[in-house]
Amino acid sequence: MDAKISKGRDGWEAKTTIDMGTANRVLIVSTGKTNGGMITRAVVNTDNGDGFLTWDLFGDFNQRTVYKGARCTEKTVRELHQLALDGIEQTLAAAAAHYEAKEGVAA
Repeated sequence: MDAKISKGRDGWEAKTTIDMGTANRVLIVSTGKTNGGMITRAVVNTDNGDGFLTWDLFGDFNQRTVYKGARCTEKTVRELHQLALDGIEQTLAAAAAHYEAKEGVAA
């Protein structure tokens, strides 16, 4: 699990992809600029094996994990992203619970 930190269109951003181990799902943790500060989000995508990721707008896990009203500098992006990664076990548990509940409703 390694964070990729770069300067994007809206300033500094970080991204980490974590394999969830089931149903080709990957958890993507991203940190970047938002209105009034910085945000870290955790989103689950499906890896189709063809180099593309897909995401169901109303069905896949999506959570804002950390928000901070600060300038978007490389230092603050690193700090906020690491803070989100420190609590990744809780995020993974929430994502797993989301899919368990979703599959329970479908059954």
